[in-house]
Amino acid sequence: MRTAHVESVRRYLIDLLTPEQIEAFAEIGETPVAHLTDRKGPGAGRAARPDGRQ
Repeated sequence: MRTAHVESVRRYLIDLLTPEQIEAFAEIGETPVAHLTDRKGPGAGRAARPDGRQ
């Protein structure tokens, strides 16, 4: 079941992109995911602030 939010994201973002842009978008998204999933210990999974602190 798709929510209204998911449908809107698809309609106003995903459907407007070319296959090449979607591929680039996916590749860009891998960077923060890797950063968040590679972390260990307290605070793992939380993004650091721009100054590098938790």
